[in-house]
Amino acid sequence: MVLNLIKNDIEKNLDKNAILMALMAFIFTLIPVLVGESAINNEIIIQILKSDGFLMLYIIFAIELAKSTIVNDKISKRIEFILANGVSKNKIIINYIASLYFSTLIILAPSIVLSMYTMSLSIYLILNTLITSLIYTLLIIYTILFITNMNKLNRLQISFAVLHIIILSVSYITYIFTNVLALYFIIKALILIVLLVLLGINTKIERIVTTYY
Repeated sequence: MVLNLIKNDIEKNLDKNAILMALMAFIFTLIPVLVGESAINNEIIIQILKSDGFLMLYIIFAIELAKSTIVNDKISKRIEFILANGVSKNKIIINYIASLYFSTLIILAPSIVLSMYTMSLSIYLILNTLITSLIYTLLIIYTILFITNMNKLNRLQISFAVLHIIILSVSYITYIFTNVLALYFIIKALILIVLLVLLGINTKIERIVTTYY
């Protein structure tokens, strides 16, 4: 049943809008190649900023895709129906992770390939970006499931964009003062994981099935 849910959600996500978003992502990634490198001299920092820019795209697109699956399921009470038919909360979340993560990556695939071959992003940074994207996916899912006032979902992309910028700023300042590159990634991961744990603890079934406008 879970595999069927994943298949159905991916099919709903990959519509005409998905093709348009893939084109937008490709153009966004191509711009730095056409314009040239930043004035920043540190090549490592340039690569990190590029990968974090890609993460911003991922967040925006993932939230947009979530509207046709998770948000729609919550508004239509489909989640409540699935839970009532014996599917556990964890299985529902795994379904959403798989469908949302892979759908967004499929859309961004041209940009990922372009980044690897023309923007000098290392395999390490690509893997780091993919792992961070997965954490953001789970954070987006839990946030949507946690929200009861559905009107707040309209500001979700802006809220996550601001959150991403704040996390990057804190991580970058830490790197500037310590000059330890590993801390940049550690601080970013710690903040995301703490937020994820807090949301996970507070997102109970009663909260998930409660919605109003």
